[in-house]
Amino acid sequence: MDGLYGHPTSPSSTPPTAVERFFAVAVLFFSTGAFWRLLQGSREVETGEWTGALVTNCMWVLVYLTASWFLFTRCSVPWRLWKKPALLLLPVPVAVASLMWSEAPLLTFLRCGALIGTTVLALYLALRFSISEIIHFAGCALGLAAVGSLIAAIIFPGFGLGTDAYEGLWLGAFAQKNELGIMMSTAFLVYLFLFWHKQSVRILWLGLSSLCVLLIVKADSMTSLVICCVMPYLLWVSHKTLTRTGSLAKRILYFGFPVVLLAAALALEFDRVLDAVGRSADLTGRTILWALASQAALEKPYVGHGYEAFWRGYEGTAGDIWTQLGAYFYYSHNGFLEISLALGLVGLVAVLIALFLFGKSALRVMQTQKGLMAMWPWALLLYLLLSNILEGTLMKSNNLPWLLYTITVFSLSVSSPTLTHDIRSLK
Repeated sequence: MDGLYGHPTSPSSTPPTAVERFFAVAVLFFSTGAFWRLLQGSREVETGEWTGALVTNCMWVLVYLTASWFLFTRCSVPWRLWKKPALLLLPVPVAVASLMWSEAPLLTFLRCGALIGTTVLALYLALRFSISEIIHFAGCALGLAAVGSLIAAIIFPGFGLGTDAYEGLWLGAFAQKNELGIMMSTAFLVYLFLFWHKQSVRILWLGLSSLCVLLIVKADSMTSLVICCVMPYLLWVSHKTLTRTGSLAKRILYFGFPVVLLAAALALEFDRVLDAVGRSADLTGRTILWALASQAALEKPYVGHGYEAFWRGYEGTAGDIWTQLGAYFYYSHNGFLEISLALGLVGLVAVLIALFLFGKSALRVMQTQKGLMAMWPWALLLYLLLSNILEGTLMKSNNLPWLLYTITVFSLSVSSPTLTHDIRSLK
């Protein structure tokens, strides 16, 4: 790699306009899923489809068309750009190929269109803005979602609070408490970096990160809370051990001791640990869901059921899972299992190859570039790995974590003469 990520456009290209910056923030906010319920209406329980999904889909089509227009009118896309990120985006063509065997070809076709549209959007954003600008834009977008969620829960409880089994839990601007949790944990990571680098307004980022934790607690999203607790340590220990030379024993101690300690606590006091975090031994039904979903994945172990073609309500195997559980699940609560259901072993291998190569690039950047902002790709990788253990954001079109991953992939694959200045300005 001959450089880090920055503005890859040629020196003769015009700087981004205010309209483009507004578009970037608006798109990142839209990708959080905040207030989608106002556009989508109610959900049909038996299919999981939103009654007003057409409105949201039309808005995304407009986003794709706008990004494409900006891309072709304001960006110069060198063909060499596609050589480096090809394997890092390998899951995308695999998803498109699943059209040949999908159980719901039309649905897979539409979802693949959205996945390609998300990739085009990410390419435009990566070509027009540095990664530091993208993180700042994401901070603004997530701040709007966080403040909006606070207002919705306090002032409009009929909209912002859960009902029935989730009575009293905060949903905020989102359709489900775990959606609120996963976006606020994403925001916490973003604000962690902004707190490090935007020293003039540190109190703002500190306040927003505290708000994110508050929303996560009020939503009772334990997965997201654990991520917020673990990520600072992982970034600190990564900086201490992976960016400088040191003994192997010291690295093992930093990384291994907490893991051994946690494993011992779970092994010896498993029930007490679960009681302390307010969870049952089946992780709120997830272990049973994983067992049933794994059986379904083994029905088509090599190519899966087709991209986004498994969870179609009572139609197909998903209906059998619903019947056995007596509850409605619209995804498997594990990103890697979700890939296996959709694309089988082929898709899972593609995702693992992409993440492995992304990790190598992120590690190289972290070791060769100065400044903590160089840790962003590595931090994003750790976040994706952690969040997809109990949730699912991998290969999700129109979804902020996957969009940030795709943007970073393209940003890692370009060189810029403004790179050195961009990184030094963040120290």
